Parts: sequence; C-alpha cells; structure tokens
Amino acid sequence: MDMERQPWMEDSIEEARRDGARLRILYSQSPLAFSFPVLAGLVLVPMLWDRSSRVLLLGWLATVIVYSGLRLFFLLRCRHSEPEITRCGQRLNSFAVSALVSGIIWGAAPILLVPYQAGKLVEFTLHNGLVILVVCGLTAGAAVAYAASLRVLFLYVVPALVPPAFYLISLGDRYNTTLGGLVLLYFIFISAAAIRMNCQLQRYFETEFKLERLQKDLGLN
Repeated sequence: MDMERQPWMEDSIEEARRDGARLRILYSQSPLAFSFPVLAGLVLVPMLWDRSSRVLLLGWLATVIVYSGLRLFFLLRCRHSEPEITRCGQRLNSFAVSALVSGIIWGAAPILLVPYQAGKLVEFTLHNGLVILVVCGLTAGAAVAYAASLRVLFLYVVPALVPPAFYLISLGDRYNTTLGGLVLLYFIFISAAAIRMNCQLQRYFETEFKLERLQKDLGLN
C-alpha cells in the first residue's frame, strides 16, 4: 500500500528540486567562469615578471591552470550524467567547495605575488593595485555566474576579496589602507548586487515550480 507523503517529505523534494535548478544554472555558466581565471593568470604573470619571485609566479600560475582544468573536466563529466534529484544537493556542495578553493587561490595572489617593500611604496601599491583590479574583475564575473546560489558565490568572493583587503589595511600607510578600504566597499557592493540577482532567480524558480504543479494537477504532463 502506498504511503501518503508527509509534509516534511514534500519540503525535502521541493528543496532538492531547487538545488537541481541552481545546479543547472551554475553548470551552464561555468565553462566561461572556469576559463577566465586562466586568461587572467596569463596576463598577470608577465606583468609581475620582474617584480616577484619567478618560481612563485610560475607555481601559482600552474596551480590556477591545473585547478581550472580539473574543475572543467569534472563539470563536463557531471553535465553528461544527469543526477538523481536526491543527489543534486551533494553535487551543489561539491561545486561550492571547488569555488572556495578557487577563491583562496585568487585571494592569495595580492598577498603572495607582490612582496612588500617599504622603500618602494608607490611601486608596490601600483603593482598590487593591478592585481586587485584583476581579482575584482573575476569576482564581478562570479557575481553573475554564481548568483543562482549565494552559498557558492560567497564561498568564492569572501576569500578572494576580504583577506587581501585586511592585508592592505594592516600595512598602515595611507595608500594601501585606502586601497584596502575600497576593496571592502567593493565587496559590499558586489554582495548587494548578487543578493538582488539571487532574489530575482528565486522568484523565477517559484514561478516555474508553480507552473509545473499546475500542469500536473490538470493532467497536462
């Protein structure tokens, strides 16, 4: 005898369907989102070639390329195998962890790739400002690509922007303190924009699910 679905079961199924919808949007946006970090790294390394340790630069660039390649490889595998609805949450968690690691890699760039020299403050600020500009560009793209899941978005954006901002502020001079403060303001701005986009997507999900339920009730499926 079939058991009647309990309310908590309906809620679980609904949340799984939401995870599936988020996952589809994330997958559709990800090929470009995974490619741009590689292009940005290839631009950044020559710019810092005479300013930073070349071993460190090449090691960091290799990390960006290999990690982006691995993310793209697993993305293609996942896109060719449609997950069961109960496994969408697991895949979303895995995607979120991969975004976190990518955010850490890019958040480390302004801290590691441009060595601080008090005697060359203007030069340090210029080079680090260019690195920060690249990181901010990547997080702007992430705000669009990852807007379907705020968890994924913030796991990328927070480590990419917040540690460099506090690092610059901790240096204590007026140039880097100001730059660090501007990065924090940018983090607030990009977060607000992403939350707004996420709210719009949530309304789209609600409309889509209501339409599906209506079609099911009317026997149109």
